Amino acid sequence: NSTAQFIENYQKIFTLNYDLLLYWVIHKIMQNRKDFKDGFGGNDGEYVVFDESKKDITCFYLHGALHIFDNGNKIIKKTYSRTKKPLKEQITEELNNNRYPVFVSEGTSEQKKAKIIHNAYLNHCYKSLSYIDGDLIVFGTMLKSNDEHIQDAILKSKVKNIYFGVSSLEKGKNDLNSFIEKNNNLEKNKKQIFFYDYKSVKIW
Repeated sequence: NSTAQFIENYQKIFTLNYDLLLYWVIHKIMQNRKDFKDGFGGNDGEYVVFDESKKDITCFYLHGALHIFDNGNKIIKKTYSRTKKPLKEQITEELNNNRYPVFVSEGTSEQKKAKIIHNAYLNHCYKSLSYIDGDLIVFGTMLKSNDEHIQDAILKSKVKNIYFGVSSLEKGKNDLNSFIEKNNNLEKNKKQIFFYDYKSVKIW
């Protein structure tokens, strides 16, 4: 409940995690709000299909997710509502048939970005991050060197204020040194960077 209450305050959600937590949180939120959408829909089968032409997408799995698959000619998402079969069971069936989820597990930022730009869904999510504006709240990641591609997308965006959740101000500044330096070198759309105590967020 606390996770759902936290997330539903925001217009768009970008996640680097590929587990199923966000799937279930959004499933709960959508019982009351119908404007949380991930771009998947249609189809009469056991899964839903990604349509990048949708303009109202609010949830983006930047590094993919365990319930998202590329079946060759379309990106599909496994759902519980279509089958009443546990997602873990559906995912296991796919793995047993040598079909693997769309997710980014490569080591370096360069390797991750290469994987992203070669997948229609991941590339759409990545580009969408670079189009955001307003304020950005960052929780649970310090965007280190292996996520430099995410740094670049944020810096390319028109975001004005960025709030990073940190355990201490000194550690936060050290961890984000590269990001802060790149931001300071921007000729336009320079961001204001703020820090907050991540423990103050009651997300769990």
